[in-house]
Amino acid sequence: MDATIYQLEKLRCNLCGEIFTAQPPKEVGAKKYDERAGSMVALLKYGSGFPFH
Repeated sequence: MDATIYQLEKLRCNLCGEIFTAQPPKEVGAKKYDERAGSMVALLKYGSGFPFH
């Protein structure tokens, strides 16, 4: 399984202070994590003894 991290550029207006964020690519879904992420964290933490940090 591969992961792709998208870091969206943010710009702030010097006059009014409003922050404008770039739009993500169209192929990126609305969900932040895959459904399997929670079960993988539990397996690594409690099954293999990996720390949470």
